[in-house]
Amino acid sequence: MNDQQGPEQPRTARKRRIVWRIALGIVALLVLALVGLYIASRHEPAFYHRALAIDAADLAKGSNRMVRKLAALQSVGQRDGRWDARITDLEVNGWLAVDLAKNHSKTLPAEMHDPRVAIDPSGITAACRFQHGIIDTVLSLKVQPFLSSPDVVGLRIVRARAGAIPLPLRRVLDGVTEAARTAGVPLGWQHADGDPVALFAVPDDADRVVRIDTIELRHGEIYISGAT
Repeated sequence: MNDQQGPEQPRTARKRRIVWRIALGIVALLVLALVGLYIASRHEPAFYHRALAIDAADLAKGSNRMVRKLAALQSVGQRDGRWDARITDLEVNGWLAVDLAKNHSKTLPAEMHDPRVAIDPSGITAACRFQHGIIDTVLSLKVQPFLSSPDVVGLRIVRARAGAIPLPLRRVLDGVTEAARTAGVPLGWQHADGDPVALFAVPDDADRVVRIDTIELRHGEIYISGAT
């Protein structure tokens, strides 16, 4: 009877070793996946790292220029004629680092801080650090503004990421919709090659009509022109 069971024991032992090795392999892959996910979530866009390193004095100067340009743009609707504006990413980042933090600190949720942007011909990329519990990552969003018509501005949403990990766009779209509703800005949605596109109507007042005829992205700046 022992002679008949003998050959089964080595086969059973081999099966157990195979199953054990498969289990170890699966666990190892899961660990590697988790490590890769963690590393990807900690990824910071190169522009964001550079933007955070800008000297505080340069950010303050950029913020002052941005405030003056915003005031000039707000006055566009008060006078007839042509107008234009050239806004650099240094000015935007200065405003985000100085004026936003000082005078509009409640604009962003408490979990989000140090927002920065980069502008180039392919689009505008915005990023900020997000910290909540054990989560510590950099959220980034890339958009492409364009002129759909003289009174409608389009915003093509290209991608959203946490570190290097792609994020679903649904919450981004819901946030844009809610922000437009709160601001009273008419908003519509379309799609372009699978990317969602937000369409904003340029607001007018009772006496004057503002029209935009140029939105141009350049390296480090955005150029806008139009007429009232």
